[in-house]
Amino acid sequence: MDFTPPPESRHEEKVSVPDHLQPSSKFNMEYLMESDKIRLAQAKPVDKVVDVGQIGTMKLPSGFVEGESERGTVGSNMFQEYHLAADPSVKLYLEYRGFKMSKATGGKFHDILAEPPHKLSAEELKSLGEMFDTRSNPSEFHTQIAKTQDVDGKRVLVLEGRYLKHDLQARTMFIDADDTGRVVQQVTFQTPMDKRSQYFNDGINALESIKWR
Repeated sequence: MDFTPPPESRHEEKVSVPDHLQPSSKFNMEYLMESDKIRLAQAKPVDKVVDVGQIGTMKLPSGFVEGESERGTVGSNMFQEYHLAADPSVKLYLEYRGFKMSKATGGKFHDILAEPPHKLSAEELKSLGEMFDTRSNPSEFHTQIAKTQDVDGKRVLVLEGRYLKHDLQARTMFIDADDTGRVVQQVTFQTPMDKRSQYFNDGINALESIKWR
């Protein structure tokens, strides 16, 4: 299994702020805000993800650009984010935590995926708490959908719900990357709740457009 991402894209040079402008200066703040607008305007649209982990290709919603990335800071972890150029709060990100799930969690995940597509029971949800992380805490995440489904001939687990503290709607696809259930790749689409009706279907379409390597 390869979590090595595509070659790094070139980073644009940061706009340097003149030395005589102090951090407290109103003009300095306006200058920085304007430089952010220029940077976003210059960002190149990206129409698909290519060769990331188990994913061969995945279409991105219109108007998305490449965002933050992180690799190799914890084991072989990987994080790659894409977002709407006009509104970075609407985003899709791919991640691998850099370590394997426990044998118990991996085995349960593997067994759940081996069954026909179905809605997860309360017992199944509880058994995958390690994999779901904070999403297993009902005071932080309200689960609305938990199911398995087939995408391009491969069974995956889908968890959708609302992050209560930040008022975000998110759908995550959990992918068994090594057929043991212990190496788990995640792909998430996320948007503020007040923008859910405008963008969320586009995110679901992106997730379900995956073609595997």
